[in-house]
Amino acid sequence: MTTFESLYARVSHVVKQYRSDFPHDRTEIERYPGVPFIHLALEYGTHIVMLHPADSPFWPPRGVEVPYLLGAATRERILLGELNGMRYLANCYREAGTWTFFDGSSLAQTDASRALATIESYADTARAAWTRQAARA
Repeated sequence: MTTFESLYARVSHVVKQYRSDFPHDRTEIERYPGVPFIHLALEYGTHIVMLHPADSPFWPPRGVEVPYLLGAATRERILLGELNGMRYLANCYREAGTWTFFDGSSLAQTDASRALATIESYADTARAAWTRQAARA
């Protein structure tokens, strides 16, 4: 069973509306195999945050803006946007939905607080790596 299939089996019963979110989730998971992620399944759809390593080609080079949402952003701004989005979700859906964490090899049910702590730690690690990289340049 693939990572997406395992995730879908765990959470598909939760989502009643906007089930069309699942193909997006599958695309992200299959596009970046082995990349950790946090997934939230709610009655009205899903949200997935991929936790790309700081040195991943996913991230634009330092100082380069790329299309993001309705404008353009640097990697730091994109990371902040994902972090703020997760803060919002963790606050609004603390007791709702099904939170799942993929650590790169296996899925585990989690909760809003642990999901937020995970992405906060991930963001700190990415920013520190980018700072070290800039210092070497």
